[in-house]
Amino acid sequence: MRVKRVDQHGGSPAAAGRLRAPLMLALMLVAVAAFRIHTAQYSLWYDELASLEFARQPVGRLWSSWMLRETNPPLFYTMLSGWIALVGQDDVAVRLLPIGIGTAGIGVAYGLGRAVGDAKVGLLVAALLSLSALGTDLSQQVRGYALAQLAVLLACTGMVLYLRRRTPGGLVLYGIATLIGLYTHTTVACLPGWRGWQCSGCCGVTDGHRRGGWRRTSRCWPVGGGGR
Repeated sequence: MRVKRVDQHGGSPAAAGRLRAPLMLALMLVAVAAFRIHTAQYSLWYDELASLEFARQPVGRLWSSWMLRETNPPLFYTMLSGWIALVGQDDVAVRLLPIGIGTAGIGVAYGLGRAVGDAKVGLLVAALLSLSALGTDLSQQVRGYALAQLAVLLACTGMVLYLRRRTPGGLVLYGIATLIGLYTHTTVACLPGWRGWQCSGCCGVTDGHRRGGWRRTSRCWPVGGGGR
């Protein structure tokens, strides 16, 4: 007669395993945010001062033809305007906005890695972005770089989810994230065309060859990390 063993402590190893990755990610995000805030104790430079000047303008002006004098769209400046109204214009205080956005981007990078592989891949991707000196620098600048990066990561995640699950939610996420990116930084205009070329060349997945097509797809995604 087989006796079923009852766990007196509640929970199971599988459940504990599922919680391990989110817990590690949370600790990583807290550590990254603390480090970036601690190392952001320096004065603003010219481009950041320009961001503040745009953020001081009326929101209606930011979304008018007046902004033709600026090469970048007004979304980040609009967000910065609201942020300044909440926290003031202290150098460190205004940097908390891009730092928060950049830290959120690490969480999205985890989701992207998990969508492509599993939780271990997600943690690896998040760790690489956390340790990136360039990522740290851009997330501390009062510019739209961190928001543009977040938008691109969300767009990539949406495309991966669509290719894997064929659900409209992935395309909706891709579309919204791309729109956010387009209204944040001019270079994001390259994203839709590049993604279309990538999918047509690498993601020709038919019903009969879906598994093999996904192998080709998964090999194509890392190419995006080399963009300039």
